[in-house]
This record gives sequence, C-alpha cells and structure tokens, in this order.
Amino acid sequence: MITKMKEQFSKIEQQKELFLTAGIVGVLLLVLVGVFIFAQTSSQTKAAEPESLPIEDAALTATGRHPFDDVRISAKAAIVKDLNTGRILYEKNSYEPLPLASLTKVLTALTATEILTEYNKDIVQINWNHLQEEGDEALVAGEHFTVHDLLDLTLVTSSNDGAHALAAVSGTFIKKADVPQTPEEAFIARMNTVAQKIGMKDSRFFNETGLDEDEAAREPGAIGSVRDIATLFDYVLEHTPELLEATRASALTVRSKEGYVHHLKNTNEVVDSLPNILGSKTGFTNTAGGNLAVVIDPAFNQPIVIVVLGSSKEGRFKDVERLTTATLEQLAVN
Repeated sequence: MITKMKEQFSKIEQQKELFLTAGIVGVLLLVLVGVFIFAQTSSQTKAAEPESLPIEDAALTATGRHPFDDVRISAKAAIVKDLNTGRILYEKNSYEPLPLASLTKVLTALTATEILTEYNKDIVQINWNHLQEEGDEALVAGEHFTVHDLLDLTLVTSSNDGAHALAAVSGTFIKKADVPQTPEEAFIARMNTVAQKIGMKDSRFFNETGLDEDEAAREPGAIGSVRDIATLFDYVLEHTPELLEATRASALTVRSKEGYVHHLKNTNEVVDSLPNILGSKTGFTNTAGGNLAVVIDPAFNQPIVIVVLGSSKEGRFKDVERLTTATLEQLAVN
C-alpha cells in the first residue's frame, strides 16, 4: 500500500514539474513574440518617418511660424509661385475670376507680337481712331513706331491708345469668319484663343485694354484669376521675354520715326525697390481696383511671380512689397 502511494505521489510530482516547465516555456514564448512584434512595429514606424525633417519644416519647428503667416494684404486674391518648380508659396482666392484691368495688355502684347511677326509687320502708324481711347494724350496721329517701341510704350505707361493701335493693326491680318467682324473684334477673339491655348482657364477678354466695358454697370473689360496671370507671365518669359524687358525700368525714352520723343514713366511705382525684377504690369479701374503682377529673381535663376488682384490703387504696391519680403524669408529658409 505504501509503495503504491509513493508511486502515485511521484507521478503527481512529475506532472507538476511538466506543468511548471510548460508554463515557463509558454511565458518565454509569449515574451519572445512580444519582443518580435515590438521590434517590427518600431522598425515600420521608423521606416515611415524621415530620418530628418525637410529644411523648411525643421525651420517651422524651430521658429513656430511660416514666413507668410504674418502677411496681411488688402487684395481680394493673390499668388506667389516659383516658376521653375511650379510650387505655390502663397495663395489667396487663387481660382477666383476678378476684373483684370490693364493686366490685359500683357496678353494684348503677346497676341499682337504673334500676329505681326507672322506677317513681317515691323512698323505701325498711329491714326486718329487709335487715339479715341480713355486716358492717353502722348501719341500723335500720323507718327510711326516700330512694333518693338510701340509694345514698350504700351506696357510701360499702360497706354490704352497704344493697345488699341496694336489691336486694330493686328486685326487686319486675321482672316474673318462668316460673321462680319471689325479688326478689333477679330483681334479680341484671337486673344481669347491664345489665352485658352496657354492655359488661362478662368479668363475671358472683352476688349484689348482692360478698361471697363460699362463702368456704371461695373462690367469689366476682362476677367481672370491670379493663377491665370501667373500662367501668362510664365509663358511670356519662356517664349517672348523681350516683351517684358522695358517694364523692368522706372523710365524709358521712345522716339517715333517722325522724331517725336516720348519720355515714359513706368506705372509700377515700386519697380526700383523689388529685387532683380524681370517684368511687371499694373492695372486699375474703378471696377477692378488695384492690380499688380511682377516677376522677381532674387535667388538668381529662380524666378518668382507675384500677382495681386482687387487691392486699392496704392495698396497693390504695398501688397506686393509685403509678399516680396515674405518670399525672401522663405527662400532664405530653403
């Protein structure tokens, strides 16, 4: 009996040891599995996160602010765009179509250049009909200009007479549709075609000057977004940069073939204060408010276009200066 009890006791002890051993092994396995899962999770987390933040983000982390955070502008819409990369540094209502006023004349100059170059037209004569537009007294009926000089005069002084002369003369070379059109109407139709071709999706042009079609009814001469104007300046700088060369200067002198000397003052009041400016154009009507577009190249070979629409006559210059300052800070961070 005693022997049998000892054997049973021995078996019980062996079972205890087995259970204990199994328990220890189980715990060890659980620990190993947990360590493995933790290691995998940690590895995936590290792989998902960059080893270091981009310079811009690192600067934001250190300073707690972005260079454009403190910018306050009066314009209804604005954009700051790196033309090399297409990167938008700043935007406000960038897709909203707004009255363009005389920013229109950049497209007028581009369209006229394409037509007059195609037909080898090098000289434009000013006639009385060209001088009926609002706001100009500088040109004289009967005088002749080279196309280059007339383009410079039109863009630097924002000449409505110059824009009308370019449109009227260029329009005579456009084949008319079945519906009778004046040369000016044919030219405006071509302007809209060019605008769509180069990607100005939010724009529509009703005349070549940008003057209000009906000031009392607040009907603008052209509408477009700041993105579209940035696209226009980008296209001009790539394909016909000579169009904007004269707009880099605060003053210019042009002489007609008859010897009349025209001393021109740039309508961009801050042209001399902007860093390495490549081109600019102003615009103002009562409907549009104050508009301004500039291209600067402060880092050299890194052109930046800045456009403001719907500011005030003086506020547009302050808006662009503020956006320029923030742009310089941003480039310094990068």
